[in-house]
Amino acid sequence: MKLIKRGKVDDEIVRIIKFNSRTPERNMGNVYAQVSAVQTGVKRYLTLIEKYGVETFDYCVNEIIAHGETVARRALRGLPRGTWRAEDFLDNNVISDKPIKMKVRVSITENSFLVDYTGSDEQVEGTVNCPLGISISAANSTFKSITTPNEPTNAGHFVPVHVTAPEGTIFNPVPPAGVKRRGGRRGSRRPRRRRPWRPCLRAAPHRGRGRRRRWRPGPARRGCRARRARRRGRRRPGPGGA
Repeated sequence: MKLIKRGKVDDEIVRIIKFNSRTPERNMGNVYAQVSAVQTGVKRYLTLIEKYGVETFDYCVNEIIAHGETVARRALRGLPRGTWRAEDFLDNNVISDKPIKMKVRVSITENSFLVDYTGSDEQVEGTVNCPLGISISAANSTFKSITTPNEPTNAGHFVPVHVTAPEGTIFNPVPPAGVKRRGGRRGSRRPRRRRPWRPCLRAAPHRGRGRRRRWRPGPARRGCRARRARRRGRRRPGPGGA
């Protein structure tokens, strides 16, 4: 099935997506945003290819990805070797109050960063299951944060990461399991994404301090706030003002 055929959105596919979503309008907004991002990416890729040629373009892309893998492996070799484990529970699955066990084992070798979710509970009927893509994303973001947090991200950075999540568990559910929507910030998604962090903080505690710091706006954002404050000040003159 194709959402867009010959440049036109297929309304039947849109209706199917909406019908199977708890937040149809919001999810379609995300879909259209992804479509727009892909279309923009295609245009810019074509611009580069037209300017430099396919061979040069492919060479540069491969070199960038290879560089990402090189710096990631170099940082990995600086981490301690060993295996660390963490276990925690979700309070409920939205439908019942039965706790849900989450378990992860992180093993660091000279060449690999292994994340294993074996031992976690089977998938549940509530909407708290975590799709495999999100489970892998949690492992990747953890690895990136403790190895090359300041490097631009590309696929090469995640070559050393290997994830095991048994099918049918809360970290790799199968249809028709209910899952937490990807963009959610509330609810139980955050604890699941933090699972790989716990054992890694034991392995490299100095690398995890940054996540605990309170976010503060940068100069650009502070400047926006200052401009808004000045505009409000002009609208609201003080005592005696015109």
